[in-house]
Amino acid sequence: MNYGMHTEALNQTHIAKACEAVVIKDQIVPIAIEGKQTAKAILISKDEEYQNIKLDKVKSLRPVFTQENGAVIVANTSTLNNGANAVVLMIHDEAGLMGVQKLARIIF
Repeated sequence: MNYGMHTEALNQTHIAKACEAVVIKDQIVPIAIEGKQTAKAILISKDEEYQNIKLDKVKSLRPVFTQENGAVIVANTSTLNNGANAVVLMIHDEAGLMGVQKLARIIF
């Protein structure tokens, strides 16, 4: 029972509980990264991104993709620093020749 909670907020609540209960520990591969400001390596061994979600804001998020492509909002996707994502970049002209429709534009 979700007591009126948005599905995405409920998903975030579930991942928070799973992380805190160490249920998904075997799904996260720890890696050591050398710091830029220190010679000491930093061990990344747990998901921390779920802590940055503000559940009260989830309800107001608009879909990133249209209904024909699916209902995707920021709160129900993995972040780009997560291994569950991929970004495919292609030159605009080449995409046109291949009939690939642009889904997003990256602005630097």
